[in-house]
Amino acid sequence: MFLGKISTALSKFWQKFTFCPILNDVPKSKRIAYLGLATAFSVIANTFFEIKLGAVQFSFTIAVCALLGVLMGAGYGFVACFVGDAIGFFLHPFGAYLPWVGLSNGMIAIFAGLLLTGKNLQKGGSRYAITAFFCLLSFAVCTVGITNTAFFFLYSHGVSYGTYFVSRFFVQGQIWSCLVNYLLIFAFPTFLKKLPFLSK
Repeated sequence: MFLGKISTALSKFWQKFTFCPILNDVPKSKRIAYLGLATAFSVIANTFFEIKLGAVQFSFTIAVCALLGVLMGAGYGFVACFVGDAIGFFLHPFGAYLPWVGLSNGMIAIFAGLLLTGKNLQKGGSRYAITAFFCLLSFAVCTVGITNTAFFFLYSHGVSYGTYFVSRFFVQGQIWSCLVNYLLIFAFPTFLKKLPFLSK
């Protein structure tokens, strides 16, 4: 009985993880083409969607990855963002390739695909609470837990983790880039709830 419930729960989670709203009614023969377009969009975002203001490097990668997660679903969104980051690096290399950046981007898509779709977009004011939870979760797990931790081990030069965190986000100003992305993501429910394939 208990194992049966676990199996059912895992099955439902896998269905949600692999469900792609925009590809729901698309023949399987065309899904690779759509995935390729999503990956290309991710490449463009990683390569060109950057603005440098003073010492702050503004990037719209977080918002783009979240959007791809919503449109493509968690599984397809992860693939598009991870592969897109790798291709973007090799087209526009800067230093060494850092795979955990792609992992972080892919995890953002997963969280968005699981949290910011379906009935969650139709729940009135609570959809903003769900969006806020997504922002906090993606910041804690992806931006800080994966990317910042990896950069800490590479570039901290002996300082403590707390010191490196404060320096990178508040002294160098990366927190502002994050906040801009999260403000864009808060606008998602207003527009995306009007798309019929996302309301299922």
